[in-house]
Amino acid sequence: MIRLLASTWLAAGLVVGTATAAEPVRSNHPDFPLEAELVAENVWAVVSPARGFPDPENRGWNSNAAFVVTEEGVLVFDTGSSESIGAAIADVIGQVTDQPVRWIVNSHPHGDHWMGNASLANAETEVIATSATREEIRDEHARWISMFNQMTDGATGEPRVVVPNRTVDERTLESFGGTEVELIPLGHAHSREDLVAWLPSQRVLLAGDVVYVGTAPGTFDANIRHWLDAHEVLLALDPGIVIPGHGEVGTREDIEIQKVYFDTLWNLTEEGYEQGLMDFEITPRIRAALQEHGIEQRYVNLDERLGESVSRTYLQVEEAMF
Repeated sequence: MIRLLASTWLAAGLVVGTATAAEPVRSNHPDFPLEAELVAENVWAVVSPARGFPDPENRGWNSNAAFVVTEEGVLVFDTGSSESIGAAIADVIGQVTDQPVRWIVNSHPHGDHWMGNASLANAETEVIATSATREEIRDEHARWISMFNQMTDGATGEPRVVVPNRTVDERTLESFGGTEVELIPLGHAHSREDLVAWLPSQRVLLAGDVVYVGTAPGTFDANIRHWLDAHEVLLALDPGIVIPGHGEVGTREDIEIQKVYFDTLWNLTEEGYEQGLMDFEITPRIRAALQEHGIEQRYVNLDERLGESVSRTYLQVEEAMF
């Protein structure tokens, strides 16, 4: 369906300065032959095939990016884990349009969403994030760079650090080169501070890591209760297309599925805690419930993440009790 829509827009000549075919555009970068796919009018998704954390095999390319071509420049949403990944994103943008990158949005402070900034930004580029994300990139970038190099055996290198130069801490609807975009901070959900971008005309949500599709959400830095609340904000938008931080391009249904996952995680952990069970005793109950909901089959790496997520939820349930 997405490809059919892309073909229709292109045939009608509605895409500003973009390629003239509906086929994905492939990067010429030797290490990252990533592809950009048109998913809505002027909106392109760059989807990583990886479903885990950065490692030597994926060379740090484990997260998604997106870009929006406007009449006055390109808005890029997240930039990858290294300057090389950022350069590959820049390469596909250059094949799609000759418009410059005028805006970058860093959805949150985890390194796989901002360490490619330097390959896409210049002195005139507005780099946008929440205040908390800006602060963490500014003050803790060395930790993220070191961590990713350890995880990838040095593949992510020593990227130049481009700190966001504009902060957004409340819902803001504005025009980027004639394209209406609403920037929506969600507080502490997946990370210390999450920021999503909503394109109302196209009904496209650039969700960052607040949404995972086909892969179990990473919760190592999450506030589970607040993340559950964030789903209500996203569902109220009623998106037609969702570009997640990890996983394939999805729809509103994927947000609904993820909400069921977190509802199950929280409610059964709370129930087990009140019964005096430990986290490892609660995990089989949650797995069985997820299987009943059909979610176990949807999340390919559930085995890798469920135990850690139950443990983290358990600590937050315990804290909420007091």
